[in-house]
Amino acid sequence: MKKIVFVLLILFVSNALFSQSGRIDYLIKLDSLSFKDNGKFKERLQKMKEYASNQKFKLSFNTNRSSFEYIESLSSDPSFNESENIIARFAATTASDFYYDRIENREIQKKNDGQLVEKTNARVDWVIGTESKKIDNYLCYKATYQESYISRKSGKKEYTEIVAWFAPILPYGYGPIQFYGLPGLILELKYKNTTYLAARIELKDDTVDIKFPKGRTITEDEYNSRLQSSAGAVLLTRKKAEKKEQK
Repeated sequence: MKKIVFVLLILFVSNALFSQSGRIDYLIKLDSLSFKDNGKFKERLQKMKEYASNQKFKLSFNTNRSSFEYIESLSSDPSFNESENIIARFAATTASDFYYDRIENREIQKKNDGQLVEKTNARVDWVIGTESKKIDNYLCYKATYQESYISRKSGKKEYTEIVAWFAPILPYGYGPIQFYGLPGLILELKYKNTTYLAARIELKDDTVDIKFPKGRTITEDEYNSRLQSSAGAVLLTRKKAEKKEQK
């Protein structure tokens, strides 16, 4: 209990002392992937892992807003393949950019296809513990969240644990992808098989303007419904083509 009170005290003091905005660059670390298929997919999965491990993301923030975006790769490697890189983003990291307004409690997700998906009253029920460690000389505390999902195998609700390490001395409730709401910046986040690690932390005394993407937004349910319709149309077209070939 004393540790939690101490954390809150640090948060109160630092709110008055620290800069108005900043940027964090994150590197990617992947857990060992289990290659169930020993055939041609093993090589493909290994390639995906290599591309994902070399990706970088940036979190820009001010007191009221944040953006989490992919840092475009300028690879000098002649074998670099942007299509493979995009597949790795879909499979291992994220193919979307995220924008969050703390005052309005509103999140906009810019999908890979350019569609803007809006979520309001987004909330993550973090459980903050007393376990701590230092990241780049910042004292961080561990927080966990149980995210629910429907299992494809059982069709039942199951949970995956998200682990975040946040720094109370950096009093901004932002973090990678769609995870925020802690009393401090998230400097490390483990989500499924992927860990986002803060590699560069830059704080500024002036306020950086965080611009949200412009355009029509839709809800997450609407977006998922469109994806299902598109997938169904593709499947129908494929079946028709197969029937023609059989004739």
